[in-house]
Amino acid sequence: MSGDYYTIAEAAEFIASKTGKKKNVKDVLLNAKKGKIRLCMWFNGTLYKFNRDKGTNKLQSIDDYKFSGYIQIPCKRITPEGGEIQFGEVTLIEVVDVWASNRDPRTLDDNELSGRYFDSQYNGYLPQNLFCNLDEALIPEQDLDDFVGQYQAERSLTNKDTSAIKITPETESDRTNTKKLRRNSLDPAINKAIENAGNTIPINV
Repeated sequence: MSGDYYTIAEAAEFIASKTGKKKNVKDVLLNAKKGKIRLCMWFNGTLYKFNRDKGTNKLQSIDDYKFSGYIQIPCKRITPEGGEIQFGEVTLIEVVDVWASNRDPRTLDDNELSGRYFDSQYNGYLPQNLFCNLDEALIPEQDLDDFVGQYQAERSLTNKDTSAIKITPETESDRTNTKKLRRNSLDPAINKAIENAGNTIPINV
């Protein structure tokens, strides 16, 4: 990752400047919901790894990972209207800094980390969702470059297909040649009758 991120409003302006099509915040959120660009949040804190005890079948918070970086917001949680949401699936986009080398979250698989809270009835820690405001979400610059590149490639392909189909208006010369071809395809006797009758074939009833 380049480390460059855009706000949603900045992303809308970026896309409009590159494609010539006006975009607003809602358009950007809709494309993020469709999975065409990634939406993320800045995180600076601690997340936790849980394990289930085989004996008691009880969840236990076993490791903590303190870091700063960008976490992806799941597509299914995104709404075009924006606003506050919460999610439990943690997918890292970029880790900027870690507080302990033996607690690097990049060594884990997606969705192994979560927040946590203490539940008095459970008498222990349980996983907790992350909270964010979509209006403050960010988009990686690389995703915008890829999105614009895909749009331009599709546009170029469409223009190429359209230009390959050319329809030439029929001229007077074309119509004359068509008549000649039709006449040449008729029986010679019929052609003679057409000439004698001024291009009109008398029909006897």
